[in-house]
Amino acid sequence: MGLKLRSCGPTAGDCTTPYDVIIKGEYTVARFIEEVDVDDNWGAVYVKREPFWFGGDKVCDYGRGKTVKKTDEYDDCKVVSAHAHGGWSRYDFYLEVR
Repeated sequence: MGLKLRSCGPTAGDCTTPYDVIIKGEYTVARFIEEVDVDDNWGAVYVKREPFWFGGDKVCDYGRGKTVKKTDEYDDCKVVSAHAHGGWSRYDFYLEVR
């Protein structure tokens, strides 16, 4: 897997932590979703909405190998950077794309 999570802040009382996502290689949004939707992981993927970062456009919910797409609009967009927030098995990802 060419994606790795690196903690970038303190763990909150609910045991969740913010993460920088280290990306090795080129990823489209569709490929990124395929990589994170494995094992027992679950959560959502958002694309950053300009000019604000809060939430963004929800691309999908994912979990345990079952992706529920909200839109195909971003599938072919290149992921420039990514951040995540989560813990245990739930991780929400926030992507900047071009």
